[in-house]
Amino acid sequence: MNTADENASRPNHTGADAGTTGTAEILELDAEVLRTYLSELTAWLGELSDREPGHIVDLGSGTGTGAIALARRFPRAEVSAVDL
Repeated sequence: MNTADENASRPNHTGADAGTTGTAEILELDAEVLRTYLSELTAWLGELSDREPGHIVDLGSGTGTGAIALARRFPRAEVSAVDL
């Protein structure tokens, strides 16, 4: 639980707008940095089997960019992203 004192000690984590903006920036950066890697990884995963998966679980999904890449690569699969 965050209190006012905890928020005051973290200047970039106060208020809903600051958190939303920061999260959006991190998601965009994560997607840009990992774009090539995720593209290669999902292509490789597609080569491992002769059929498309029905359900994919991304454990430790972090920002979720990997789960999004998996959902794009395997459009018929149900993708679940799990993280703290």
